[in-house]
Formats: sequence, C-alpha cells, structure tokens
Amino acid sequence: MSLEHERNETPLEEAQRKWGEVTERVRSGGAAWKAMLATAARNHKYSFRNQLMIHEYRPNATACAEHDFWEQRFHRRVHKGLKGIRLLSEDGREVRNVFDVGDTWPYYGHEHDLPPYIWRVTEGNTTAVSQRFREAFEVNGTLPEQVQVISKRLAEMARPMYNIDAEHSEDLLLSSITFYIATRLGLDTGDMNLSFEAIRDLSHKDMLKFGGLVNRAARVVLDQAERAVRRERGVANV
Repeated sequence: MSLEHERNETPLEEAQRKWGEVTERVRSGGAAWKAMLATAARNHKYSFRNQLMIHEYRPNATACAEHDFWEQRFHRRVHKGLKGIRLLSEDGREVRNVFDVGDTWPYYGHEHDLPPYIWRVTEGNTTAVSQRFREAFEVNGTLPEQVQVISKRLAEMARPMYNIDAEHSEDLLLSSITFYIATRLGLDTGDMNLSFEAIRDLSHKDMLKFGGLVNRAARVVLDQAERAVRRERGVANV
C-alpha cells in the first residue's frame, strides 16, 4: 500500500489495515509473540483484541484511556495533533480512540498534581503480594515459584476450553500465561524454561481464541496482585 493511500484512509480503514498487520506479525515467531504479551500484561484490563491494537500503535503503552477520562479524571490533555490508538469493535465496523498516559500532559495549574498511579510490585510490597497469592490460590513459596505453580494450574484448567490442534500448543499455553503474569509483576523469566515458537502453528482464528484465553487466565492473578499492592499503598482502585 502506498503512503499516499495510507494518508487518505479513514480512521476505520486505518484500524482495519493495522488489525490485519498485527494479527499476522504476532504469529510470525516467538519473539513477536513475547513482545505482544509484554504489551498485553501492562494493559491487562483490556480485551485481547484491544491489546493487539495497543501493541500495534503503542507497544510500550502502560496506561490507556479515552480522551475524556484523562481530561476529567486527571486534568490532563492529549498532545495536540497526536493520533490515538484506534481500537476496533468486535465486528470490526466501528473504531474508538484511546491514548496512553505518555500521550498526555497536565493542564495549566495542575502541573504539580500526582501522575496517574500505575501499580508495580516492588521490594517493599512483594511480601504483601505473595501473602495474597497464598490466601487466594493456596500456594506457598517465593513469588516466582508461586507464579509458576499458579500458571500451571490455570493452564490445566484452560486446556479443555481452547481445543486447538497445534503441535506443542500445551507448552505454549503454559509459557504464555507464565510470561504474561511474571512480566507484569516485574519478575525475571530467564530461568523459567518458556517456549513460544509454537505460535507459528496457530491459525489466525486459533491465535485470537488462544490469546483471549491467556489474557483471561492471567487477569485472574494480576487482579489479585493489584489489590494487594493498592491495599499496601493505601490507593483505591480506579
């Protein structure tokens, strides 16, 4: 497609083109799939479809919301002329824009407001998160050990639901859930023996189903971690 044609696209046409490109690219190999999972983990409250579009437009995004949310809730404006992250509706016929926090800046008079809080697991709250996992999932050990045990349980529970006939897809499921959760918690995954190359074997349809399953499974764990971090810090959920 020529640059001139791209410039003449409507927002919907652009989003549809981007959708086609990103859904092909993330299936191209393990590195591409891992990069997408990292974006998804930082934006775990979005659907997998929306995470794909966030990855396409802003792979390093950390907190995305619509223009009015940034303006009314946090007194922040979107940088003038900046193109938003275009999210497609489920049927692919409508588009809406969201913006990463990095796309915004505070209104005059709000320069000293605290920035939007993005929860993170740190040395100071690791114990609280680990304790929350012990209570919610009945699993002991260090935080990395807990993540691996919980991920294995989730993969075993999810396996009957995805019904995907692809070689090594079971390893891919476990690896994807583990990496998703561990990455959002800031854990080192280098020694976790994860494998992602089987993503090449999934069809477009199976990849979407598979990614949605990974996202839903991981969110169960990350929601618990977020509650523990916010409770430890005294910050309410937003």
